[in-house]
Amino acid sequence: DDVQLVGEVSIPQARGLLLPVLDGLTNLNAVSGAATMKPGEVMGKGNYSLGSHRLANPYLLFTPLDVVTVGMDIWLNDVDHVYQYRVYNTVAVSRWQSDVLDDSVAKDRGKPVVTLVTCNSFNSDYRRVVQGELVSKWDKKDTPKYAMDAFRGNFSVMSNVGKWATFWE
Repeated sequence: DDVQLVGEVSIPQARGLLLPVLDGLTNLNAVSGAATMKPGEVMGKGNYSLGSHRLANPYLLFTPLDVVTVGMDIWLNDVDHVYQYRVYNTVAVSRWQSDVLDDSVAKDRGKPVVTLVTCNSFNSDYRRVVQGELVSKWDKKDTPKYAMDAFRGNFSVMSNVGKWATFWE
């Protein structure tokens, strides 16, 4: 299985959450970072949905979503842009409630959204969902320092996935 890196997601206020964003929801991707949940997703458009696992360690993968509250910032980046989203919803939903991933969520809000999903607890039929709406987008070269600072630090993963040296060069 090839792991395709598409960017990073960060919520500094949530125990320093910082993960690589990987293309496609596979078990390998979900234990290595945050995985895109729908084919063909594009950051900053529609409902960009990411999933990752919950672990016993409160600092790893999407386990820090437990402490996310409305008003916190979610940061995403890809090769060309940085995106700032503001959390407007945190909720537990049935594992079968997939409408939180639909692009209609963004249409109803009138702007692009990001949806982060993890298990609500171990062996649970519920999922923790955090949603934010896009508030800012910058070209890489115009990104302010405070936005870049959201991506400083080590990944919140179990193994040394590493930081790719050329991502911001």
